[in-house]
Amino acid sequence: MKMAKCILELERIYGIRQGSEGKRSLESNNSTLKNQKELAEQIGIDRTQLINYKKLLTLIPELQSLIEDGEL
Repeated sequence: MKMAKCILELERIYGIRQGSEGKRSLESNNSTLKNQKELAEQIGIDRTQLINYKKLLTLIPELQSLIEDGEL
């Protein structure tokens, strides 16, 4: 769950839109990240894993708690 929240925040910081393969980045940050694939490569996972982490945030809070506690 922590990784999913971090990914979401990094996407916000770098201006990566949901599901977008666009070329949008923040120039003030001098970032070269442009899409989910490049973000995933930078943090050492593949794009599929990145998407799966983000899907965890769509679960109901009860399931999220079980995952955080290692019970599920």
